[in-house]
Amino acid sequence: MLPIWATTAVVSIVFSQLSTFTVSQGSTLDRRLGSHFTVPSPSLNSIVVLVTLITAPIYDAIFVPFVRRYTHHPYGFSTLQRLGASITFAIVAMAIAALVEGRRIQDVRRLHLQQTPLGTFVLPMKMWWLVPQYVVSAMMELTLFISQYQFFYHEASDGTRSIASSFTYSASAMGYYLSTVLVDVTNRATRHQKGGSWLTGNLNDGGLEKFYWLLAVVLACDLVVFLVCSRLYTYKYDWYHEDVQQMPDCNGDSDFEGALSSPRPDVARAWELQ
Repeated sequence: MLPIWATTAVVSIVFSQLSTFTVSQGSTLDRRLGSHFTVPSPSLNSIVVLVTLITAPIYDAIFVPFVRRYTHHPYGFSTLQRLGASITFAIVAMAIAALVEGRRIQDVRRLHLQQTPLGTFVLPMKMWWLVPQYVVSAMMELTLFISQYQFFYHEASDGTRSIASSFTYSASAMGYYLSTVLVDVTNRATRHQKGGSWLTGNLNDGGLEKFYWLLAVVLACDLVVFLVCSRLYTYKYDWYHEDVQQMPDCNGDSDFEGALSSPRPDVARAWELQ
């Protein structure tokens, strides 16, 4: 389980970076709603919460039953498949964030505001440009934490199952520590470049865009490692025999009944590898 824990911990870097640097980005954007209200820049992070509240019931009530008919998995997809999806969402979120930051820097350079401190100017670029990366980040959060909890709980040994949830929280904590290390290493590696380090100063010189692309590359490498580890991993928990009888959509399914009655255990578990 340790390689799976380590690869999913890297995903939490995204939460740290988006909740930190996006606030700085948002302070330069047009955040007006109507003529009398301006959205505080830190409040932009609440978009992730709102999207999660909306999509979680849809995912559970509509998406999972629909997918279950084709994958024959009690939860639509296996935990490892969902964890892989969360890493993919993280890559997409970082790529979108980099593209949006590139668009913001274009406005900064066009208006010759590279040396102007953050918070002292407002670009004509609307805050809604940040919404796509928040939406994808919410999808990442939805698939990551639930899948982590299920995976570590069911795959932990009987003696450690009572503390299985700590694996999820420790992975998140490790991601935040890795985020701090990555920022520090990046600043040290780029401090001699013209304009200084990528992530110091006023962030109007394009360094943040490069950092987001760097994160996307790191996450892509993490996805490759995760795919290798998940391919080699053997489930300890028999999802089919434990959970299939609790799924109303599976009752009366000939595929389920045939697998359940098969004398070969590998037939009953074959859907996990699909």
